[in-house]
Order: sequence, then C-alpha cells, then structure tokens
Amino acid sequence: MATESKPFRVHLVCNDISLKMGGAQRLVRDLHDGLSSRGIESTSVVVWGEKTASTVSLGKKNPYSFGAILSLRAYLRSECGDNDIVHVHLFPALLFVVIAAHLAQFKGTLVATEHNTTNRRRGTLWGKAMDWFIYSKYRHIVCISQATKKSLSQWQPRFSSRLKVINNGVSLEESKFRPREFKNEPTILSVGRLSKQKNYENALRAVSLLGSAKFHYQIAGTGILERDLKALRDELNMKASVQFCGFVTQIHDLLRNADIFLMPSRWEGFGLAAVEAMNAGLPVVASDVPGLAEIVGNSGDVGFLVDPEKPVEISSALNSLLIDHKLRLRMGECAFRRSRDFSVETMVTKHAHFYRSIA
Repeated sequence: MATESKPFRVHLVCNDISLKMGGAQRLVRDLHDGLSSRGIESTSVVVWGEKTASTVSLGKKNPYSFGAILSLRAYLRSECGDNDIVHVHLFPALLFVVIAAHLAQFKGTLVATEHNTTNRRRGTLWGKAMDWFIYSKYRHIVCISQATKKSLSQWQPRFSSRLKVINNGVSLEESKFRPREFKNEPTILSVGRLSKQKNYENALRAVSLLGSAKFHYQIAGTGILERDLKALRDELNMKASVQFCGFVTQIHDLLRNADIFLMPSRWEGFGLAAVEAMNAGLPVVASDVPGLAEIVGNSGDVGFLVDPEKPVEISSALNSLLIDHKLRLRMGECAFRRSRDFSVETMVTKHAHFYRSIA
C-alpha cells in the first residue's frame, strides 16, 4: 500500500536576493514565487538585505558576517521541522548553514545549488579543503547546467553521485518572434555586472576595432570596475558610441530596442542574460566557455562563439552581424526558438518534483 507523503516546507537560503547581484538571486526569487502554485510552501531567508512579507532577513551588514551562524541556528531551531528541506545558494551562506545546522542539530535535508563553473576557491589547497568540508554536509547538490556539474565533479569527484542538473530558467517575455526593422546604426547590447568575470574591457577593445562601422553599444549594469571601464572607453575614443546605462530595472525594454547581444564573459555557470536576449530575438555573440556555449550551441544558428581573450575575434563576429541585416534576422529567429528550452516554469516544476522525491 502506498503511504501518504509527509508535509514539508522548503527554506531557500541565500546571501541576499538583490537583482543587482546576479542570477542566483533571481533563481531564488523565481523558485519562491513558483513553488506555492505547485502546492509547496516555501520561505526565502537572506543573510543581509531588506525583510519583506515573503523574505526573512537576518539583518547582517554584509554576507560575510559570522554572526549569521548564530542567527541561522536560531532560525533552524524555531522554524524548521524534521521533514523540511533547507536549500542553500552561494558562498558563504553554504558554509554558514553547515555550521548552524550542526549547532542546531537539524534533522531535515540540506540541499546546495552550484551556480558557477569557477570561483576563488577553485585551484587552491585551502579551497579544496573548504569545499570538501562544505559539500560533505549536503545530501544533494543541484547544478544549474551540465557545464557546472562537470566542473564541480572534476573539482570534488568524491561527491559526483550527489550531483543533479536542473537547468536554470528565465521568465520568457516574448511568446513569438518579433523581427527587427533595418537600422543604419544597429545597437549592440551587453547586460551584467561590471566585473572581471564579464570581461567588458575586451568588449570595449573589440568595438573599437570596428572601424567605420556605424553602431551604438550599450552596457547595462553596475560594479566595481565602472570607473576603469569608462576611462578605457574614453581612452579608446569611443565616448560617442558607447553608453553605460547603470542598473536597469526594465531590461526587456533595452532588449527590444537592441539588434545584437554581446556576452564576452570569461566564465559563466549558465548565462541568464543570454537566454533573455535570445527570447527577445537577438543574435548572440558569446564567449566559447562552458555554460554559455551550452546555451548558445555550436551549430552557428543562434550566433557566434568567440574566444573572450581575443578582441579581434569578437570584433569580427560583431562586424558580420552589423553588415548583414538578413543574418541578424535569421539568427535572431533561431535564438528565439532555442530560448523556449529554458523557461522558468520548467525549472520550477523540476525543482518541485525533486523536492517531493527527497522530502
């Protein structure tokens, strides 16, 4: 006779859920919003950031506050039952929850999500020991892409059997392909934090090599490299063509007005911004790195995969799209069709099935 499953609750723990910080924060938001419609109760818990009706904030000044351990211990003791699932995203929350769960004698299930193919701990002895300690305490580890699973398996092969891939998902705004009108000066768009990972210095060098081509280049995002990147733009005499848009809440408006999407990242676990651009019908020039290459594919239908450290190669791909409107349309339509494989609804549904299978 089949037994009735016991009720459980999912506690989504993350450093924060600010959309300015990255894709992990968006994933937590999407999961929290989508689980209730699938009959699963959830709470999001953040180390720092504002408390909302649906989010518990521990009220710390930054995500690296060790005081979060005691606050998490208190939360686990008071709010989490033995059947509950605590699903943790990002370091140092991954570490803090492990320690807090031990102190609280938490008997529920710990789940981690790996969001990237690399980080500052990879390749170091202390990082190897740290990650071994952390992941040894998580019963299941969700990876947001096959590339993320492969890289983590290579870094910590002992835990390969605990890894499960659930592709990241994006809220797809467009339900049908919308072809762009011809423009004399097409717009190239990039979206992401102004950080070393996103590689905007090589993007700026690439567009400076476009010569007489007419275009506008917009970069949406903020970060610690903003001053340096603006100085490089001015040094390359690109001030008239390159615009830093800052943090933009309505990214879709920029995507609708753009003609080409450029994502020259040095590494990516998935690439939410690329999927959003593809859904908007944009051909993509993206780095040939694990995670991004998995999304764009190597068939050449959706766009171009380029070496992120070679501005000449990036520039050549951009120029091919700038001079050929029909190529932009053909690739843009293929990109739109491929984006449908990465919907947030599919991601949430797969997480819901996963939670029920382990609760």
